[in-house]
Amino acid sequence: MDKMQGSCMYLINQMYHHLSTSHRRIADYILEHPDKAVELSIDKLAAEIGTSESTLVRFVRKIGYSGYQHFRLSLATEITPAVKRVYENEIHEGDHIIQTIFNSAHSTLQATQELLKEEDIHEISKRLLTAQNILLFGIGGSYIVALDGFHKFVRLGLNIKIVEDFHMQLMVASQAKEDDVAIIYSHTGINVDVLSILRELKIQKTPIISITSNCHSQLAAESDLTLPVHVKNSGVISEAFSARIAQIAINDLLYLSLLQEKKEEAITQLEKMQSVISKRRL
Repeated sequence: MDKMQGSCMYLINQMYHHLSTSHRRIADYILEHPDKAVELSIDKLAAEIGTSESTLVRFVRKIGYSGYQHFRLSLATEITPAVKRVYENEIHEGDHIIQTIFNSAHSTLQATQELLKEEDIHEISKRLLTAQNILLFGIGGSYIVALDGFHKFVRLGLNIKIVEDFHMQLMVASQAKEDDVAIIYSHTGINVDVLSILRELKIQKTPIISITSNCHSQLAAESDLTLPVHVKNSGVISEAFSARIAQIAINDLLYLSLLQEKKEEAITQLEKMQSVISKRRL
């Protein structure tokens, strides 16, 4: 059902008496706890209800949705206040937006710092240094973060590839090799274009590193290594601006780690680049 008649909650109520016992258990939970149903990923929601992920998928299809994420987005749009759909934190009249924005960024950076592991950073650095090419991917706002990664990593003399257009990204992924390394940036980890790139890279047997806020996503599950970003909201509909700040901080982290690994060679590359750029300054 592409065009839903009525709200998500309305559809559940309308279909309730036509549902099986297992589906009614899901319906009861969602009707009583719609906010939790939006917040939790599919595996956590299934565990909370006491059912399987496959049963949960069958339930959302039964009431007319193409899949769980379609259902989740519809429910989130219905129950989330309009002001909170715009930004990751609810903004009230009289709030100081400077404090709101910087507190959110600080909170995300601090929480992300606690999730990151030194051994993962070192392992990723080693893989990047030995890669024939480093391929950077990101769609929409995540492309901006990928471009920031290119801006940093290219300074070290590494072979970096990045393109903006999705079809071109897919073309690059189709030409990837086993001795390349791909970095995929994605806030939600469930974007269909991102997953298309992921599938192509898997076909080419290219090692994949993901930087995402959703560690329970398909992207994270199928990556060789994942660097997590922690954000307060569920990332279903609102813009998590602070997630991009944390992802850029991870770029800085990888850059510094690579710089330490390459040492003198990296300094030579930096000096060459700085020399070229300095000629453009008055």
